[in-house]
Amino acid sequence: MSDGDDYEVGYGKPPRHTQFKKGQSGNPAGKSRKRRAAEREFSAAIAKALEKRFQLPESHGGKRVTKIELLADILVNGALSKNLGMAKLVIGQLEQAEQIRKATPDESLNETESAIFDDLVRRLREGDDDAEGDE
Repeated sequence: MSDGDDYEVGYGKPPRHTQFKKGQSGNPAGKSRKRRAAEREFSAAIAKALEKRFQLPESHGGKRVTKIELLADILVNGALSKNLGMAKLVIGQLEQAEQIRKATPDESLNETESAIFDDLVRRLREGDDDAEGDE
């Protein structure tokens, strides 16, 4: 105790001279600019890699698709084959897409696209229920 102060130092009560001053951050420097730049570069590199086209083997039609399309196809097929992890990921993405779709009504799906979307969500949810019942 210093200067007639009755402040008791103990667990969860550090000495006053070591505490942050009012208005002072615990990390005034924040995350380094180099690190933030590296994270942006990595994200950009991932996005660029996913935009590249990939030649499917002849046994799968032999057409060229982007890697993101191929990844989405793999995820959806896995979800439909009752892979619970993939199903949860796909459902999460569908729910995000639905929120975006509701937020931007001028870019709404036509009746056919909406029916396909609703059917896919229903089938994935039914598959999700079946997979939980198997455990």
